[in-house]
Amino acid sequence: MNLEQVRSFLYVVEFGSFSQASIAYLIPQPTISRHIKQLEQHFSLKLFQRTAGHSVLTEHGLRFLPHATEIIAAVDNAQNSMLESKEKLQGELVVEAPPGLIKILVNGFVPVFHRQYPSIILKFVSLEGNRWFEQIKGDIRLHLYAPREELLITRRFLQSSVNFYASPTFIKKHPKLLHPKQLSNYPCILSDFGKGSIDSWSYKECGQKVDVKVSGILKFDFFDAAQRAAIDGVGVLRAAELNVREQILTGQLQALFEPSFAIQIYANIYFRDRELQPAKERVFIDTLIEFYQHDYLNNE
Repeated sequence: MNLEQVRSFLYVVEFGSFSQASIAYLIPQPTISRHIKQLEQHFSLKLFQRTAGHSVLTEHGLRFLPHATEIIAAVDNAQNSMLESKEKLQGELVVEAPPGLIKILVNGFVPVFHRQYPSIILKFVSLEGNRWFEQIKGDIRLHLYAPREELLITRRFLQSSVNFYASPTFIKKHPKLLHPKQLSNYPCILSDFGKGSIDSWSYKECGQKVDVKVSGILKFDFFDAAQRAAIDGVGVLRAAELNVREQILTGQLQALFEPSFAIQIYANIYFRDRELQPAKERVFIDTLIEFYQHDYLNNE
C-alpha cells in the first residue's frame, strides 16, 4: 500500500465515480483503477461496489475510509509544516468567486483562516453574471461551474441544496402553488449566468431529475438583484440555500416546497498544478476544505 493508492481511493469516494475523479484530478482513469485494484489486492477485500457510472463503498471500504482520511491528512499536514519552514506564508492571495459565495466565506471561514495565517492577505475578486467561464486570472477560483480552461484540478469543498423561494407576501397571495410542476403558471425571476437554458428549472422527485418550463417576468445577470426582487414579492426565485440563508433566517424569504424536491450541488475549488503550488495557496485550500467538512457542516 502506498500514498498514491490511498489518494486515489479518497478521490473516488469524493466524486462517487472513477471517471469523474479522473477528470477532476487530471489522473488517467486506468491509473486510478489500478490503484484501487492494488489496494483491494493488498487487503484481499472489495472496497467499492461498481455500478453503471457510479461507485459505492462496500462495508470494508467504509471501514477503511476514516483511516485513509487520517493517513492523507497527516501527510499533508507534515508537508505544509515543512513548506512553512522553507517558504514564509505571507503576501496576497487572489481568490475569484461569485458574490454570494464570498459573503459566506467572510461570515465564517475568513476569520478562522486569518487567525491561523495572519500574514496572508486574501483579495476576493467578484465574478458577476457569466464571468464564471473566463480563464482564471487570480490564484484560485471558487465556483459551482468549471471555467473554460484545461488542466485545472477540482476539489469539492461545500455542498448545498437548490430550491425555490419566495417572500411571505407572495406565498400568501398564491396559496395554490403547492408543487414545482405548477411553476410554469406563476411569475418567476430568472438569473442568466451563461450556463444552459434559464427558462427551464429542475427539481427532484422520486429520485429523478424533472424539468419544468417557467416564464420569467424579470431576468438578471447578477444574483443580488434577483434576490431583491424576490424579497419584494415580485416572483419565485430558484437559488442555492447557502445564497439565501440569511434571508431565510430573517423571514424575508421562505422555501415554497418540501426539501425532498431540492437538487444537491457542490461548490468547487479550481486551481493549477498541486506540485508546483505556492505554500500560501496550498494552506488556503487545505484549511478551506477542513473548515467546511468539520466546523461548518457539522453545525447544519
